[in-house]
Amino acid sequence: MYLKGGHFDQAARLAEEMGDLASASLYYLKAGDLQAAAAIEIRLEHPEKAAWFYTRGGQHLKAAEILESLDQFDAAAEQYDRGGYRDKAAILYVRAGQHLVAADLFEKLIEKLAREGRDHHLSESDRVAFTKYHRYCGELYLKVGDAKLAAPHFEAALMDEQAAEAWRLGGDPEKAANLLLKLQRPEAACRVLQEAGRDIAALSPAVHAEILGRQGKHAEAAAILEKAGNLFRAAEVYRDAGEFLKAATLFEKEGETDQAVSLYMRAAKPEEAARLYEVARDYRNAADL
Repeated sequence: MYLKGGHFDQAARLAEEMGDLASASLYYLKAGDLQAAAAIEIRLEHPEKAAWFYTRGGQHLKAAEILESLDQFDAAAEQYDRGGYRDKAAILYVRAGQHLVAADLFEKLIEKLAREGRDHHLSESDRVAFTKYHRYCGELYLKVGDAKLAAPHFEAALMDEQAAEAWRLGGDPEKAANLLLKLQRPEAACRVLQEAGRDIAALSPAVHAEILGRQGKHAEAAAILEKAGNLFRAAEVYRDAGEFLKAATLFEKEGETDQAVSLYMRAAKPEEAARLYEVARDYRNAADL
């Protein structure tokens, strides 16, 4: 009677009450109640069919959870993504071996947090997630052999050692060397540059001087900086190397009178310190010297 009148929902409920679950599922489907049909299929222990009904009914989270329980990670990830659970989707794409798809989703999550960070202050949990997503991207790009894409993600995740190695593998030894210097590993920085056929002397003066300084060659580093015109930094390095007279001369050129005077005194050149006091019209200190 119900079927002749097209009352499939009533027919479905009657079939369910009578224990005819297969017919109930069919009638719920014909009535357009996909969620009820899916619930019946779960009772019938037909999870894949239930997941299909949930998918067609827009219940993506329920579909995803069923598919994940069946180890159908690719299909589950798609449903999680469609349901707005992008981070969960990305993790399941990793389990499915879809590394580039997963990295793309993590990139989108990073972009979303970056946009939110421009509009308001991110919460601590968001900042942790932001760093974590960068780490995941770095690891995934390395897995697919794209070290150049991995490197900036490792840097953003504050994983300088991994970033240096990725830059090296990606063909950018200078960036790798800079990070190794930051990690206070000058010998490793030199090795990376030399293995790549780079002449250390051909690097920017600042980088070259930094490498020499980390190797304890302060006087050489200072000479390079002085030649490049970075007199203040050269003076600092000369001072650290114990070259007080050279440091004082450069500080004087930079107008750093107090530092120049102090270093002239340490260099046993009181007459030069007095001269600077006279130039500054500080005759009392000049007379004392």
